[in-house]
Amino acid sequence: MARIRIFDGTRNQKYGQALEAALNELSKLIPVKTKPRPGSIDMPGYELVKYLEQKSFNPDRGQVSRDRLLTLADKIPEIGGDRSTQKIILVENDLYTPSVNWCFGGFTHFNGNDYIVISTARIKNLLHFADINIHELGHMSGAPRPGRSNTIEHLGTHCINDLCVMQQKDTVEASVAYSRQRHQLKADSYCSQCKQDIIRYARHLPK
Repeated sequence: MARIRIFDGTRNQKYGQALEAALNELSKLIPVKTKPRPGSIDMPGYELVKYLEQKSFNPDRGQVSRDRLLTLADKIPEIGGDRSTQKIILVENDLYTPSVNWCFGGFTHFNGNDYIVISTARIKNLLHFADINIHELGHMSGAPRPGRSNTIEHLGTHCINDLCVMQQKDTVEASVAYSRQRHQLKADSYCSQCKQDIIRYARHLPK
């Protein structure tokens, strides 16, 4: 079972509700338990995220350092100290890393913990936001498996199967257009190969 702790630093509950839709997609394949419910009001979690954003903000860039945020988060007992859960952190500030000038966020295995950090700064459409979360949840859940057929190594391992949410898009415009195309065609979130990767990975999670 995937046990996921959510730290929502957004002021719009619709982002949490879109995250819930993303988690529902994952739960079609494996059992998922979350705390608190996405979209609910969790002031302690909100305040922790705002603290992290403040401490990891780079005023010269006007952005938050994702790596700095993760380093700080992992030292907070309520976040990094809980080794029994995977973590999702939603932030409002734009993100950057040493290798890219900006990013929607991403999945990182850091110091024994699984983290997803997602920024709402460049994501205006809630279906697109849900797809970004579904994509990162796929990475956290073992998809696509490294070395598998129909994958490409670009900013990590990504799927190249048509209409799979695990494809990588490098610009906001391309990502939005791909999300729109997938929804217009009513495509499944994950292709059959990525679905199997997630199911196989889940067999090794604690019961």
